[in-house]
Amino acid sequence: QFNAIGVVYPIAKTDGVVITSKYRGTGALISPCHMLTNYHVAFEASRREVLFEVGQSSGDVTGFTYKTVGQVIDAGAFWAERDVVDDWALVKLMDPRSRRSANVGDRVGFLQIAAAPPATILERPVTSAGYTGGQALGLMGHVNCRLARVDQDRRWRMACSMTEGQSGGPVTLRTADR
Repeated sequence: QFNAIGVVYPIAKTDGVVITSKYRGTGALISPCHMLTNYHVAFEASRREVLFEVGQSSGDVTGFTYKTVGQVIDAGAFWAERDVVDDWALVKLMDPRSRRSANVGDRVGFLQIAAAPPATILERPVTSAGYTGGQALGLMGHVNCRLARVDQDRRWRMACSMTEGQSGGPVTLRTADR
């Protein structure tokens, strides 16, 4: 399941040249061709596009098997821009040449997710995962951390050790049927 988690690089356009941002975050495949990340990760770019690298093999922690471009198709709002907490972005992954869906999730897998209200997971052990922001591309997992509280403004406060670059990574709860 963790092979469906990858690194997200926002794409910017500067003087007609397409470049990736120096910032990066984490994203998770939630279907064969859709990736979910944070708004603040995806919208670092000026083009509503990201580069997504996924499919890291256990024997090679320096690279990924698949690189694909994604277009932000729906998103919340950046928490610093408005008085809301809606920090998510849904990205459709495409083959950069043909612009057709890149069904990379068929090759590496994807997380089958269901939204849960905070009360059902409050104080229950969850797992968070993401790639650190440094040079090492190692996936960091935090097992048995928890959702500590939900603030009045709906911000979820996790008791998980997170570092820069792990933004956008999934927080999962294993249920009896999955």
